[in-house]
Amino acid sequence: MGVPLALHVLSGDAGERVVYGDSKGAAVLLLCGSRELPARDLVSIDNHKDYIYLHKEHSDWITKIQWIPEVGLVSSSLDTTIKTFDINRERITHTCTHHTKGVHSFVWCKAYSCFASCGLERDVTIWHGTTGRKLGELRGHTSSVCGIALDDNLNHVFTLSIDKSIKVWDLRNHKCLQTILEDDWARHDDSQPTCIMYDHNRRRLITANHRPYVWQHKVITQDRSGHREPVRGALYNSVFAVVVSVDEGGTTCVWNMQDGQREGRFTGGHENSKVTAVGFDHGQRRLVTAANDGTMIMWNFNNGSLIKRFCHDQEPMEITELLFARDEKRGSDIAYAAGWNSKVFVWEDEDDDVVDEYKTYDGHSEDILAMAAYPPKQYLATGDYQGRIVIWGLMTGEKKSWMSHRAERYETSVERLLWLPAYSPQQRQAASAAAAALTASAATLAVGGSNPSVSSFFAPTAEASLAAGISQVSARPGKPPRADSNPPAPPAAAAAAADGGGDGDS
Repeated sequence: MGVPLALHVLSGDAGERVVYGDSKGAAVLLLCGSRELPARDLVSIDNHKDYIYLHKEHSDWITKIQWIPEVGLVSSSLDTTIKTFDINRERITHTCTHHTKGVHSFVWCKAYSCFASCGLERDVTIWHGTTGRKLGELRGHTSSVCGIALDDNLNHVFTLSIDKSIKVWDLRNHKCLQTILEDDWARHDDSQPTCIMYDHNRRRLITANHRPYVWQHKVITQDRSGHREPVRGALYNSVFAVVVSVDEGGTTCVWNMQDGQREGRFTGGHENSKVTAVGFDHGQRRLVTAANDGTMIMWNFNNGSLIKRFCHDQEPMEITELLFARDEKRGSDIAYAAGWNSKVFVWEDEDDDVVDEYKTYDGHSEDILAMAAYPPKQYLATGDYQGRIVIWGLMTGEKKSWMSHRAERYETSVERLLWLPAYSPQQRQAASAAAAALTASAATLAVGGSNPSVSSFFAPTAEASLAAGISQVSARPGKPPRADSNPPAPPAAAAAAADGGGDGDS
């Protein structure tokens, strides 16, 4: 008699009986009832039998056994087979041999009369329960699949692989609807599940490792309508190859790049406040939104679940820009937000539900409207409504440089900042030649008329340059900077504007 590995309760007119599969590949039926289970070893002798063997057809461990009224007693084994046993006729009626490696588990879909089975292979096999014919495969996991569950109402299959990723599949078209990865969990301690099941009564998925974790199964509407309020941002996600758009009301839509169809949609989060800034975390697996009440929230944009909030105790004013950067020395992600407080708020992306430990970079006297990071050189640039641009140390907050531009009143605001990548020697040579050619064209135009079309050029340097969304950029003329904002001269990589020597426009 082998060690019991998989249990199932048979319910019928004769009452309930326990059937189990053991480590020797046998299916065993206990004859004693639930009230008769003795506190002793089970025996099977001529005058007293506690159990009988239904069959011994498997040659390795039985991993799951289940009574399915439509087909019979089904058992899976590490011997790569799934067998169907007819209890009345006491014989094996079918053997599934579609797997080439050990089978871990299976589920039965009554609506389509098919099985979905998984094992040491990466793919989930779909096969007909009566004929045994293979119907297809669910492909997408990158490691062995150790658990599987089914929602009978929606015919959704849930699979768990040994790399702890969970996938949701539509059994009708064999498409993957959702993937839950380690970054999608609210707490890191729960992100290593070892088993999975589906609660049909409450419509929720339950995973467990050292404790149960509940996922509410929310049905995403299938209509293809998009946003009903002005869109605040649309971001391309290179990890999942989708576009995520967010409107001012907080509605988030996920769009398929191949056919333009909407794959997901959820609403809420900032209550009655308007969303003013959107972005991804450093790994592009989570969405971050900020609002005009100063709140900043991180989401799982695949299912709409709230992951965490970033908070500060200063005046709640509108956030206009947010971004994430990686601190390689500490091995953590850093979140940055700026807005009408005229400060840059900095948080470390921790595992807590609420992140309230922060620091600030102070150096602006007006609303900050633009922000851009250059991680290779550890620079952070911010621009405000008054036209002031400050270059910071990305992790330290040290002021590296500052600049401003001349313009008419109400036309000074810096609307956008962008770091331009470094040029290779060949690119610099080509750019210089192009600039020389354009200068010669401008001189020719000047000879022919009094208003030349081209006035000045600059050749890009070997380092990165900062482009600002304004018409003119120069050092502030005629007025020395304030005592609290007088950093050293700008480095060569800080900005193209600083290359002009102080008063030159570029």
